[in-house]
Amino acid sequence: MAPTNTPLAPDFTSTPIMNLPYQDTFDLRLDPKWQPMIGVWRVVDGKLTIDPGSGAGQIFIGDPQWSNYTVEVDAWMDDWYYPVHIIVRAEDDGYMAFKISIHGTDLLLYSNGEKRVIAHSDTGLRVVPGAGRYDTSFHIQIDVNEDIYTAYVNGMKTLQVQDGARSQGRIGLESDTSRDVWFDNFEINELP
Repeated sequence: MAPTNTPLAPDFTSTPIMNLPYQDTFDLRLDPKWQPMIGVWRVVDGKLTIDPGSGAGQIFIGDPQWSNYTVEVDAWMDDWYYPVHIIVRAEDDGYMAFKISIHGTDLLLYSNGEKRVIAHSDTGLRVVPGAGRYDTSFHIQIDVNEDIYTAYVNGMKTLQVQDGARSQGRIGLESDTSRDVWFDNFEINELP
């Protein structure tokens, strides 16, 4: 499927079963297990980035049967006024996503072409120790355990939500802007 510039519910191609843990440091090239859905993704200087001319970007990895896991990734953006999204439990009809920016942390539900904010916290990047708005990287961790979703930035909990809308699915990364953004040190571990 050719990447588009309109965020939609994913239209996944079949992928081989993937076992956890999984790590990608993006040292040389994009692992073929990644599935770009929107935008042009590439590895530049050992980091995953979207071509700034692409505008929005969305990329997925994983097994559709994954249910309880921890996702960790380092993310950098030239201006954190604009958010990045860490997508969890993605299926063909939608997904959950943590939207993280200087303004706060949201848990979003994308389902059948519609987006709904499930929860919001004013605990955004501006209150995280060592935070800066411009030219800054953060370590983001998302725990997905049964129906509890927890987001951490640089080890600080920014939002925890209970929601039973989705029970399994893939993981993804998203940027909804043409700003410079990169991801590195991506890791997924199974939770007991």
